[in-house]
Amino acid sequence: GFEETQPRGRWWAEVRHDRRMQREARTDREHLRIRERWDDEMVSLRGGMSDQREKVKEVRWLKQNRRWEDALHLLSLEAEPNAMLRAAVVECCAKSMKPDVAWRVFDEMPEKTLLAYNHMIVMLGRMRRVDKVQNLLAEMAAQGLKPNHVIYTSLMVAFGNVHDSARVLSTLDQ
Repeated sequence: GFEETQPRGRWWAEVRHDRRMQREARTDREHLRIRERWDDEMVSLRGGMSDQREKVKEVRWLKQNRRWEDALHLLSLEAEPNAMLRAAVVECCAKSMKPDVAWRVFDEMPEKTLLAYNHMIVMLGRMRRVDKVQNLLAEMAAQGLKPNHVIYTSLMVAFGNVHDSARVLSTLDQ
């Protein structure tokens, strides 16, 4: 009957887990190939890859593996890291849930970008620290940076994590 056709037990659970892991690994490899192809196209448009662009690519890979210490090491190797490299390291630290390190790198940025602000907002939202998100928004406004659709999406997620829809709407109205 029906019961005989349904595999049971630990063996089947392991098979399903292995299949899921293979699917996820295949998806990750495809994503990295697409990202590398996009990076290579951008490089060809700009006429060559700088050393820092290579480091940004490496920091992105480190982020996937939560290797924030290695990302900091790469940042320390540059005499004058550009905003893109600094933002990538902030993202790596934020993704690894290392708020102190992420704040240190963020605060050391001479010129903060929307991308860096977005990484910090995402991290603070995951930590449910929306009070600090408000401070970042005020700092952005003081620097003359206007939030874009990515920032607004991150704000909605951050305030949604603490179930504060009223503050989301008031923030969006400003």
